[in-house]
Amino acid sequence: MFFVVIGCPADLKDVIFNAPLLFVFCGIIAFINIGWTLLIGKVFKQNIEELAVAINATIGGPSTAAAMAVAKGYDTLVVSAILVGLWGYIIGTPLGLIISRWFSAWVG
Repeated sequence: MFFVVIGCPADLKDVIFNAPLLFVFCGIIAFINIGWTLLIGKVFKQNIEELAVAINATIGGPSTAAAMAVAKGYDTLVVSAILVGLWGYIIGTPLGLIISRWFSAWVG
């Protein structure tokens, strides 16, 4: 129910017709994220379960990562999924704002 309520306000038709490049951009970022994480995970010989939860946390946030960990039976990774997702928010939000201001000053 939580995921349904989150998606309810979005009008899919408007999103598809008004922002197709956003989907392409998000897809590229997601594929780079997945590829990079799996590559680094292979180099450091990490478990695929941990890598999958980390990828989900970085793309979908703590709630989807925790839900996936529970659904897949990775009960020991639920807290890690939540923490990785939260740290992504804690680090990513200020970094995104800094980069946004830098680009605004650079362009405008």
